[in-house]
Formats: sequence, C-alpha cells, structure tokens
Amino acid sequence: MPKFLTIAALAGAAGLSAIAIDDVATFALTGSYSAASDEFGVNPLYLVSGLVHGLAYLAFAGVLHAHRRRVDDGSRLRRVIRLALIVVFLTLAAGMLANTAASAATGEMLDGDGLYGAVATVSFLLMFVGSIALGFSLLRRPDM
Repeated sequence: MPKFLTIAALAGAAGLSAIAIDDVATFALTGSYSAASDEFGVNPLYLVSGLVHGLAYLAFAGVLHAHRRRVDDGSRLRRVIRLALIVVFLTLAAGMLANTAASAATGEMLDGDGLYGAVATVSFLLMFVGSIALGFSLLRRPDM
C-alpha cells in the first residue's frame, strides 16, 4: 500500500502543478482566470480541479501516515509536525471533496467568505508552514 500511496501522491502533486501552471499561464496571457477557478462558476474543469485537489491531499496524508516510523525516527518534534500535517491535509481534502460534491449536486458554489473559507485559508497556510518545518527537520537525516 505505501508504494500505491507514494505514486498517488506524486500523481496528485503533478496534477496540482498542472492546475497551477494553467492558472498562471492563462492569467499571464489573457488577463483572465482559468476555467478551473471559481470566476466561471461550476463547470467541468472546476469540478475536476476540486477532485484533483481533494484526492491529492488525501494521498499526501496517506503517505505521511504510511511512512510514520521512517519520518518520525524517534523525534517527538517530527511526530508532532507530521500528525499536524495529516490533520491539515485531511481537513483540506474533506473541504475540497465536500465542496466539489456540493457544487456538482447543486450547480452552486459554496460561499468562500464564511466558515469554509476561513478554515480553508488557515489550513492552506498551515500546510505550507508545516511542510517547510518537516522538511527542515529532516535535512539532517541522510536517509531522507
């Protein structure tokens, strides 16, 4: 299972990168956002983007869980950061998948200014901070 999760996480990262590059290139060339953004309402690319995000975050959490012994390696700090990142990734996955499912079912988008938007924003920030912290904590490990 860890190999499948690793491949899924790599595919998810590639998918997220493709979405980001599409967003940047579209905006740079046209001055408009891509169809994957919420500027165009619910459309197939928006729904695929939400699904890719949600599944990628699930895979990232799965990899952190599957490789917990290797990542933690007796370090309480790395364990705390890893567990916090799992919670953050699961929160992001649940939010993205729930939002995508609700949007697909109703044809409407959730209000990003309410609780959903606040939780997503904080989780997104913590994802970066936690990932950087875990990365720095692993720099001294030659096997990582």
